[in-house]
Order: sequence, then structure tokens, then C-alpha cells
Amino acid sequence: MTKQFIIVLGSAGCGKTTLVANFGKWIEETQDLNVSYVNFDPGVEELPYEPDFDIRNYIKVSDVMRKYHLGPNGALIKSSDLMLNYMDEIHKKLDKISADFILIDTPGQMELFVFRESGPKTISLLKNIGFPVAVIKPKDAYQELVEDLLAIVTSFAGKLYGMRSHKKKRLVQGFKKLLEEVEKNG
Repeated sequence: MTKQFIIVLGSAGCGKTTLVANFGKWIEETQDLNVSYVNFDPGVEELPYEPDFDIRNYIKVSDVMRKYHLGPNGALIKSSDLMLNYMDEIHKKLDKISADFILIDTPGQMELFVFRESGPKTISLLKNIGFPVAVIKPKDAYQELVEDLLAIVTSFAGKLYGMRSHKKKRLVQGFKKLLEEVEKNG
């Protein structure tokens, strides 16, 4: 079997690390395949798996906070940017891993991996190694609740307003805006 990279992306607290650990264990125990674990989260303090590659060997958020006099969020952003300095090392280490599945755990702030330069470059690097890359994005309970609430409101709004598209559209936009404000303000 050709090795397969699986990148796990998601918002903070949605269970990415737990998913990586349990999915890897499941693959090993029920599918009888080899799994390798990669940690790309420079801020994590403990892991429920033993990583075969760990970005914390190069960059730790706590060190970046001290060195650059940054808070936790600024240090996460800076750590993501600093990861670019280690792309050659990362490429060499990941290329040497021999396993059927390589599960990649990403930082808690998905935006860091998706919208900063290091995330797309890392995905390109994985593709250049020459093996398939898949992405899994688990939903957290809050996100599912918001989506369910929006679906219920939309359904009732359609019935209340006789499916008049302009009123439904305005109502849905209003609820989306309200939910975005609630999400922003916690």
C-alpha cells in the first residue's frame, strides 16, 4: 500500500488531537496497517500519541513568546511563519517516515494553517513527496448547533412567510449576522 497523508484541520477545541490519536489507533488495531503521527502544533503541551515528527523540536510557542515578547496569539502566528524556515527539514523527515497512513495534527487555530503561508506550503510539500493527501475537518458541537439552528429557523421562516424569497433571504441574512456576532463575542 502507498502511504497516505491525512491532515486534520479544525477550530480550537473541536477534538483534532483526540481524533488523530483515536483514528490512528483504530487503523492500527482494526485495519492492521501502520500509522505514523505528525504534530504541527507548536503550542500543544501534551499529546495522546507519540509523534514521529514534532514541530516542537524546532519551534515552541512558549519560546517564541519569550524571544519576541509576544502574547499567545501573536506567538502562534509568529510560530506559523517561522515554520517556513524549516521546510527543507520537514520535507526530509516526512519523506523518511514509512507507514501506511501519516496522520497530521494541526494547530488549534485553523486560520493559522489555512490562511498563513506555512499551511499551503506544507500541503504543497506533502504533495511533492508524491503521496495522496486528504484533509479531515471535524465539526465541534457548537458549530453543529449553529448550523442546526440556522436550518430550523430557515425552515420555519419559509413556512411563516409563505416562501417569499425576498423575506426569507432577509431573515436568513439577519440570522447569519446575529450568529456571527454571537460567535465573535463568545
